Amino acid sequence: MGVARKAAPRGWRLKLAARSPWRRALRRVHRTTHRLPVVLRDIRPGRVFALAETPEDLAVGIGGTLLRHRAARSQVHSIVGPGHTDAPAAIARALRQAQPDVIFCPTPSDRPDAPTLADKLGHVLSNERFRGEIWMYEIWSPLWPSACVDISGVVDEKKAAISHQLDSERAEQVIGLNRYRALRVYVEYAEAFYITSPRQFTRSFLKTISTTP
Repeated sequence: MGVARKAAPRGWRLKLAARSPWRRALRRVHRTTHRLPVVLRDIRPGRVFALAETPEDLAVGIGGTLLRHRAARSQVHSIVGPGHTDAPAAIARALRQAQPDVIFCPTPSDRPDAPTLADKLGHVLSNERFRGEIWMYEIWSPLWPSACVDISGVVDEKKAAISHQLDSERAEQVIGLNRYRALRVYVEYAEAFYITSPRQFTRSFLKTISTTP
């Protein structure tokens, strides 16, 4: 008698449409980063700006890192759900007001057919003078990380936060991913990021979009 296999939760497997304009960009990043060492980055007080489609995405992807920033007395600004037509203008205004050192943005692979936030941020940065770092983060699709942040000391707070937004099974999967990411940097729990410069971000992703038929 066969054993029924449980279907994987939606979004956990990286799925790119055959003609997705982001496929070539993501492959380029993969070729560059998949063999690079993953470094453990510490949290330094500063000004950080987080982009997310939903509050759930923010809590799942970088909830622990934002908790550590707040504990370090960083100025934390966020904009959630800028999916309307004037989103680039709204993001640009928020960036000018926040003057961040770091921008957190979901990886394009998380929504390969409609990479709205990465797309809009890229267009904004092509016209703005931002000199800091862009930290792309994962939500339901894994990325190829270049750095991790240790969230072991705040993981219980993250669990409590996501338990209000996800069912218990999906919440445990999120923490399981944090546990897996921690193996590369020898801590208990970690959140993973691909860190890049504004120039690399716009060149790697926007150029691919504009030249893809």
